[in-house]
Amino acid sequence: MSGVSFMSLAMYRPNPALSYIAATEDQTSHTTYTFAGQSFSAPGARSIIIAISSAIVGSATISSVTVGGVPATIAVQAAQGTRAVTGIAIASVPSGTSGSVVVVFSSAMLRCTIGVFAVYNLQSTTATATTTSSANPLNLGLNVADRGIALGCLYDNNT
Repeated sequence: MSGVSFMSLAMYRPNPALSYIAATEDQTSHTTYTFAGQSFSAPGARSIIIAISSAIVGSATISSVTVGGVPATIAVQAAQGTRAVTGIAIASVPSGTSGSVVVVFSSAMLRCTIGVFAVYNLQSTTATATTTSSANPLNLGLNVADRGIALGCLYDNNT
């Protein structure tokens, strides 16, 4: 008696869906910025991405970011000389429709703006590639994985 068994599995993964929710600015000088009552969109297999743009005289870095009390991973950040710091942070926040976004810098900033995005169906919250530039004009390249997303953040001191 003989037998043969075969099996084929199709690994279906839906495309990630990225949606912009809102931007909020605080034009006062702080080291810690708390943006209360931020919408996080519908709960589910969701991550929240925070794009951070801030002005400074001197130098600073983004020390930490929390989203609805969940620590976020700072995927990338860059100082634009001694005038600005930009960065992108991501946190897996599967529940809740709103909460506070807290951004902590290593020293006081002149102002801070955040953009809030919800992304669904990510396989991982780890960045597969990052790039930064303070060149004028900007000249960047970024390899985006199949079924991946790309998101950028900038600060323009001239506007």
